[in-house]
Parts: sequence; C-alpha cells; structure tokens
Amino acid sequence: MIYDPRDPAAYAAARAADDEILDAALALGGTLTGEHGVGSAKRAQMTKRFTAVEIAAMRGVKQAFDPAGILNPGILLPDLSPDELPLPHFSAQVLAAVDAARTGGPGPAGDGFVAWHGPIEVDAANLTASAASGVSLGELAAVLDARGFRTALAASDLSLASAIADPPDRAAVRDALLAVRGTMIEPATGGGGDAAAVHQVRFGSNAVKDVAGYDMKRLFIGGRGAFGQVDEAVLRLTPAP
Repeated sequence: MIYDPRDPAAYAAARAADDEILDAALALGGTLTGEHGVGSAKRAQMTKRFTAVEIAAMRGVKQAFDPAGILNPGILLPDLSPDELPLPHFSAQVLAAVDAARTGGPGPAGDGFVAWHGPIEVDAANLTASAASGVSLGELAAVLDARGFRTALAASDLSLASAIADPPDRAAVRDALLAVRGTMIEPATGGGGDAAAVHQVRFGSNAVKDVAGYDMKRLFIGGRGAFGQVDEAVLRLTPAP
C-alpha cells in the first residue's frame, strides 16, 4: 500500500486497510506472511493468527535459546497478554532438548504417538490434503490417486504419524508437511486434585508459503510425543502425471 506517512489520516487508513486485508486472508485459510517473516510490522497481529497457547509455546522455545532476552528483543512475538498462560511442562521439555543437543546427552523422552483413524479431506483448489494421524500412507495414496493427486510421501503401511515422526525419507516430509493439529497436555502442578490442562494447537497452515512465527510443527513431530500428540497433518499435493 502506498501512503504518505506524514499524513496521520493516511497512516490510520493504511493500518485499517492492512487489518482488513489480513482478516480476509485468515478467513480464507491463509496466513500473516509468506515471504519476509513477521518482524515488527506484523508483531501485534500475531494474536490474530495464533491462539494464546500457541504463542506461549513459541515463547517457551524463545526462552530455551535466549533466557536473558537479548536476541532480537521486541521482534516476532507479541507483548505478553493476560490470556497467555505459562506452559511449564512444555517449556521444560524444550529446554531439555536444547541442553541435550549442546551436551550430547539424551533428550526428552516421548511415548510415541497414539494415532487415530479418521477422514482424509482433499482441497483440490488449494492443492492440500488433511488426514488423521492413524491413516496409512497407502490409504492416503489411494484416495489421492483417485482424485488425480499425489504427495511426496511414498505409499506404505506406515501410519501418517509414524511416517512424519521417524521418516524413512526426511526430505519428503520436509516437502510435504504444511501443518499439524495436535494436543498438548500440561500436567497438574498443585495439590488439591488439580486437573491437567489440555490444549488443542495447530502449527503451520494450509498455505504453502507460511513464515509467520516459528516452524513449530518440526519440533512437534520430532519429539515423538514429548511435546504433544499429533492428531492430524496437512500435506502439500501435486497433480499426478
């Protein structure tokens, strides 16, 4: 958008138009940005794209690498809001993973994924497919083939959850995986019969180009349950020859 920054009315109109464009993009399943990241220009709009839990998870990753808060302060993550609760268990698991990478020790232990079987949905117009974590790559390939599509993941008996967590072809996962929907559980920390907190999260999006926030889906699938449970994955499609 072209506007005169010296004109307060023009600046206000440009900001309002920017919000309207962003709201329309998100309503259509898009994202904040597909090229140059969030930086400071879209920082306040991160709360439109991500839930408070998803932002808190990113903040836990930031804290693990930058406990003093000296790396790019005021960039990417929005100001802390009252809706954003801490995720002590998740943050501790991330910190353990970072420490293990630094020292060569064992990382946080996950219990694997409890895959569930569910539908396969194909969005032909946008070249994406979503499938439950327990769907096999063979089932997925058959559905896609019938629609004239394929994905980078080769057909096999592996469940989708297993294929993206322990990939026989890591490059294929990198090329195919757009988003994961999952469940994060924060164990109860106090006494008195407090219940564990269960959070539904979605990392990534159906947009092929999406650089809004940290690429949390890679962390999520690589922990084999240490960071959360994968329930569904969104994959990029290409037309079959």
